Amino acid sequence: MCIRDRLCVVIYLFSSFVAIVLFVVLSAYHFGEEHLGHKINVNFVFNAVYFLSYGLFIFALLFYQSISDVDFIMKELTGETFSKIQIEITLIMSAISLSIGSIYLILTKRNESVLFLREFLYFVLLFLVFNTSSLILGFAIYFILWHSIPSIIHQIEFISGSLNKRNIVTYVKKALIYWVISIAGLLVLYQVLPEIKLLATVVFVILFAVTAPHTWVMHRMKN
Repeated sequence: MCIRDRLCVVIYLFSSFVAIVLFVVLSAYHFGEEHLGHKINVNFVFNAVYFLSYGLFIFALLFYQSISDVDFIMKELTGETFSKIQIEITLIMSAISLSIGSIYLILTKRNESVLFLREFLYFVLLFLVFNTSSLILGFAIYFILWHSIPSIIHQIEFISGSLNKRNIVTYVKKALIYWVISIAGLLVLYQVLPEIKLLATVVFVILFAVTAPHTWVMHRMKN
C-alpha cells in the first residue's frame, strides 16, 4: 500500500464524512479533467478551477435530483448527510464558475462557442437522465458513457499512439485480468461481509484509496 493509499485510510478512520467530501472533490476534478483536459488549456489555476467546477456541477446535479437516496447512503456510511442547501449552493456556485470561465474562453477566442453549446446540451441530457433514474443508475450511466469509455479511448491513444481495432484488442487483453480480479474481489467481499453497511464501508474505503493515485496518474498522463 503506497503512502497515498495509507493517507486515504487514515482520513477515513479519522472522519468518514471528511473522507467522502474529499472523495467527491477528487472525483469531481478527475471527471472534469478527463472530459475537458484535451479541450481547455489556459494555465494550471484556471484549468484546475474549471475542471473542478465541471465535476462538482455534475455531482450537485445528480445529488439534487436524488436527495433521498443521497441521505440514505450518507447516513449508512457516516451517520451524517449533505443538506439540501449545501447541494443547492454547490450547484449554483459551480454553474456560475463554469459560466464565467466559458465566457472568458469565448471572449479571448481560446475556444469556439460551439464547444460550450454542446456541453450545455450534454448538461440538459444529464439532467433528464438524473431526473428519471435513481442515484445509482444515474451515476452509472454518466460514469460509463461520459467518463469510462472516453477515458479508455484516451488511454489507448496515449499508450499505443492511435485508436484502431488492433490497439483496442491489445488493451482489452492486458486489462482483462485486472477487471476479472476486481469483479471477483467484490464477489468475495459480498460473501465475506453479508452486512450491507459493512460491505459498503469497505468498498468505499477501497474506492477512496484507489481514486487518489488514479487521479494523480491520469493527471500526469495528460500533462
